[in-house]
Amino acid sequence: GRSWIMLGHETHVPKAGDFLTAYMGEDPVILVRQKDRSLKVFLNQCPHRGMRICRTDGGNAKSFTCSYHGWAYDIGGNLVNVPYESEAFCEDFNKAEWGPGQARVETYKGLIFANWDKNAPNLREY
Repeated sequence: GRSWIMLGHETHVPKAGDFLTAYMGEDPVILVRQKDRSLKVFLNQCPHRGMRICRTDGGNAKSFTCSYHGWAYDIGGNLVNVPYESEAFCEDFNKAEWGPGQARVETYKGLIFANWDKNAPNLREY
């Protein structure tokens, strides 16, 4: 939908790597503070087989790993490691195409909001 959904407050994720898991509607998501102090929200679901890539409510992490096949994602949601990649996949396997879906993120007075719709109005207009 076009709705902005509140996921938390900036004080919940003060340091780089701090994260919390939440839901946007029925979609499980991870909210993570980045090294540059920005925030990212991405689907808490491995695109390979749909398993959760983070199975805890919150904490601090350097990466997230799917427990099904061990695919690893950095705190920005980028696929960074695939076990047996060269043996299991063709040469043109592009990890950049296999990251979880990314949401738009905006803040208002410390509150963190996310939205899946790239064409929705920004948070202030909404």
